[in-house]
Amino acid sequence: MKIIKAVFLGDVDDDAGLRALAHIFPRIRKELNPDFIIVNGENTSKGLGLYPEDAEKIFTMGADAITMGNHTWVKREICPYIDKEPRLIRPINYPEGTPGKGVFLTTVKGCKAAVINALGRESIVNIFGKESFELLADPFTMVEQQVRSLREKGYRIIIVDFHAESGIEKKAFGYFLDGQVTAVLGTHTHVQTADAQIFEGGTAYITDCGMTGSLDSVVGVKKEEVISQYYSQMPVRFSGAEGDMAVCGVYFEIDAVTGKTILMRSFIERPEKLITSDDELRYLERVRDCSTLSSLSKETFEFFASFFSVPVAGGVVEWEKLLSDFVVRYLCDISGGRFQQLKDLLLDENDLQRLGGFARKKITDDEYIYFNLPVKDSPTWFVIAGEDLRLPEGLDRIVERFVRQHRRITETILLQQKVDEGSSLYEIGRVVSSTLELYGHDGLLDKIMALVTEVMNAEACSVILVDEKTNELYFEIGQGEKGEAIKQIRLKMGQGIAGWVAQNGKSCIVPDTSKDTRFFFQADDKTKFITRSIIAVPLLLKDKPVGVLEVLNKKGETTFNEHDVELLEAIASLAVNSIDNAKLYVSIRSLYKSTIQVLANAMDSKDPYTHGHSRRVAKYSVEIAKKIGLSREEIEDINFAALLHDIGKIGIRDHILCKPGRLTDEEYQIIKNHPVISAQILAPVEFLSDKIPMVRGHHERYDGKGYPDGLKGKDICLGARIIAVADSFDAMTSDRSYRKGMPFEQSFEELKKCSWTQFDGDMVDVFRQIYDEMKDTDLFNLALS
Repeated sequence: MKIIKAVFLGDVDDDAGLRALAHIFPRIRKELNPDFIIVNGENTSKGLGLYPEDAEKIFTMGADAITMGNHTWVKREICPYIDKEPRLIRPINYPEGTPGKGVFLTTVKGCKAAVINALGRESIVNIFGKESFELLADPFTMVEQQVRSLREKGYRIIIVDFHAESGIEKKAFGYFLDGQVTAVLGTHTHVQTADAQIFEGGTAYITDCGMTGSLDSVVGVKKEEVISQYYSQMPVRFSGAEGDMAVCGVYFEIDAVTGKTILMRSFIERPEKLITSDDELRYLERVRDCSTLSSLSKETFEFFASFFSVPVAGGVVEWEKLLSDFVVRYLCDISGGRFQQLKDLLLDENDLQRLGGFARKKITDDEYIYFNLPVKDSPTWFVIAGEDLRLPEGLDRIVERFVRQHRRITETILLQQKVDEGSSLYEIGRVVSSTLELYGHDGLLDKIMALVTEVMNAEACSVILVDEKTNELYFEIGQGEKGEAIKQIRLKMGQGIAGWVAQNGKSCIVPDTSKDTRFFFQADDKTKFITRSIIAVPLLLKDKPVGVLEVLNKKGETTFNEHDVELLEAIASLAVNSIDNAKLYVSIRSLYKSTIQVLANAMDSKDPYTHGHSRRVAKYSVEIAKKIGLSREEIEDINFAALLHDIGKIGIRDHILCKPGRLTDEEYQIIKNHPVISAQILAPVEFLSDKIPMVRGHHERYDGKGYPDGLKGKDICLGARIIAVADSFDAMTSDRSYRKGMPFEQSFEELKKCSWTQFDGDMVDVFRQIYDEMKDTDLFNLALS
């Protein structure tokens, strides 16, 4: 699926909004990597309207389009500019002849895209003495007509900025356009709403994206001034607020083919607090663009090392693990008596954890000491401890910043994980309910393992089932090079982590297998796979464990956690019923296949000269079907049809069917009726009804001179054309009472001679190729048995 990523930023308000945008825009572009950015700019210049030079600043930052609103015409200079700048979009429902346009057309990653700006008509009331109610054209009608025209021209990505005051009008407008446009994004009220969502028809919606400017304000104005006007009822000269700046907006991902939104989230991004310390500024400069836990930890670690003049001796990955183990409160450079006390504790090597170029020792429940290796020669000691220790002056804000940034990144990761999980659970539910085949490349178990491995961001996944006969657990399916090896392993109930989960019916998370006595190390020895961490959840059917679903070795920056366990349990609940249904389906198909084999054997046993004929024809037909790339289901259908292709001969009297000499014309006509009798026998069996065309048509000829229906060419179903080649080959190579069987080479010459008259020549060629590749295998030795 081709994805287009888009960002819409709410009303940029006054100088504070421009500064916030300039400060945060690079981070948004780096972290979200959007393909298309839209900014509402109708309050950018001194809080009302937009000067051309401010529009140019926003475009220079990286905006692809700027939308406007009810303050579009406050700055007179905008009129000539908007006429020549198509990326600046005014509301579409202004009267005909108004400068500028209400729609901007462009191309994003090769896809046609449009941005429409519309102004609401309901309750644009007198606020602060600066608002006015304007009689405009109906936005519902205007936008609907424009959308219809755009879709006729092939535009599927259509983003609408609806600049309106009434939440009722906005929500109605969103539902009105659901399924017709990509997104309906509300602006004007400057307060971000918490209703970002994707409607049923695939349209993203939010009542208001919020404001880019000072959040410590009333819609961008100093709060004291607004309070004064309301309290005194006297006019007050307003000025823009400056504190607590932020950029508000939404991020959404679009299916480029359909134009529907597949992911959406709102966000509020703040610039970092300004500080004066040179060290703090240097640290801020380094971590400002950190977007992942590892990059943040790396910069923090290197800063601390530099601050304390400690050589960087590695351990960046390990440092992240240390900082993730607990909430960082204090970092100290130890000296004096406390230094000696901690050094004495370190002489005891017990509970000492070595991590790359560093080591850690737990002192108390909330106190750790970190130091460079080797310990005896280390000039500096790092301690992260409890309330009794303090940081060197000035570093407290850096530690606080690390904690805040760490929390923000973690929350972002978890938020994205939750969004991904919702769509993943839907996809898993859809996939596991779409197949009844348990095994094979496209089988249910293979699909479950592939999806779970991806969704859980793990290195591997295992499906382990309970053998009710032996009360053992076995790996039902194995993937990759070690697949066959792992399938040989069987666990007793209670043995290993999987055995424990199956026995107790409870989930289990093991962050470090080397420290868990339940871990079955022999599995790793056999497969040469190194298992570091595991989540295992039971597959419960009516509260009875029927198996275990395992994921191994979490990838990325985080470790397995309780949230992952809940997700895997949800997946297991989706999968277990499908697995049970598939096992039942396999059992039923096996029963059918056994029954069919019995019928075929019964038919072949009527004549000693045709013993094994149906089995050999089925083998040959299946190999042809595999060679031409038919699906697993199609191959099995051909196998069943080939086994039953002569079942109608049950209705032929033995003195004709087993006649040792050649048949008379009358007898031959009776024999020719066996495909019809076969079809009649199979018709009442619903499971076999779709195989009837193959059985009935296996004596049709490609030139149309066959029987019973005189079908010609591709009018004969593919399965019948395959069986015809296999049937004739086996008939020619088998002994009869009146003749010896032909050698294989001579039989192939006959098949080739009759290509495109009696047989489909392509199937003859494929069968010959199979013979050349497999002539020394059991496949063709069957004819001699």
